[in-house]
Amino acid sequence: MLDNIVVFYIFFTIVGFLAAMIGTIIGAGGGLVFVPLFMYWFPEWSPSMIVGTSLFFSYVQCYFWIYSVSETKKGIH
Repeated sequence: MLDNIVVFYIFFTIVGFLAAMIGTIIGAGGGLVFVPLFMYWFPEWSPSMIVGTSLFFSYVQCYFWIYSVSETKKGIH
């Protein structure tokens, strides 16, 4: 059972990294990649739950971006 959980987290970490990278490269954000993937992998989830999950990850990403900018003390010019 533990092996399945470890594989699950490793898999979604890799998929999340790739989705964020693709979203950043094309400039559309990760939601363009995450929402269709969530709809395919979790068909039992409602659309509002899928969009909410995607927005949550966007908020987390924004928080870490703001934190990293504030730590470098460069600011946005």
